[in-house]
Amino acid sequence: MAVVFGLPPKSRMASHSQSRNLGRVAFIVLSGAAIFAADVLLPETFVLGMAYVIWLLISLWSPGRRLTIHMAWVATALIIAGFIVGLSPQSSVLAAIRNRGVAALGVWVVAVLIVRRKRS
Repeated sequence: MAVVFGLPPKSRMASHSQSRNLGRVAFIVLSGAAIFAADVLLPETFVLGMAYVIWLLISLWSPGRRLTIHMAWVATALIIAGFIVGLSPQSSVLAAIRNRGVAALGVWVVAVLIVRRKRS
């Protein structure tokens, strides 16, 4: 067998798999950060909070259930942090709480559905 760059074939495969996983993790982190930045910088809207639900759908590529649960917790934390950081003086606190609550509920409903789908 030919050895390329001093690595046996199995090591190259493991390295390729690790780099793919690193790319996926980077995509998850960067897309979550972009949604959070938009959430904090743009005016309070119902639709923007639901972007975390779409972000959670990224976890469908993972065969395990852990990533989905971890992403749901992170999304919930970002929703709360967005409320604390992005609340403007002219916005209605009750409307912001309602919108954030619906977004968090949506995140967890989608997380449960994804976990149930992965179980079957």
